[in-house]
Amino acid sequence: MCGHLGETLMVVPIQGLYDFVISNPAPVKSGEPFGASVAAIEVAGSIASAKITEQSYQGHNFTDFFNLLKIEGRWWIVSKVFNVDS
Repeated sequence: MCGHLGETLMVVPIQGLYDFVISNPAPVKSGEPFGASVAAIEVAGSIASAKITEQSYQGHNFTDFFNLLKIEGRWWIVSKVFNVDS
């Protein structure tokens, strides 16, 4: 998982994304206003790419690009790059 959060470059193994999701409440449960939408999906056999936009997540608006791999019938995020939108 890679991207800039302000001036800080974040480079974290993808397990860091899974750990963050598990250890933090969903935005809806935290009371934070939140919105997300799927802007694009492309699938080619057992691989896929998705573009997601998020509004008001952890106080920021994000554009995320996820790469996914289908393993034993289940889709797994194998990488993520993100941008904090100004």
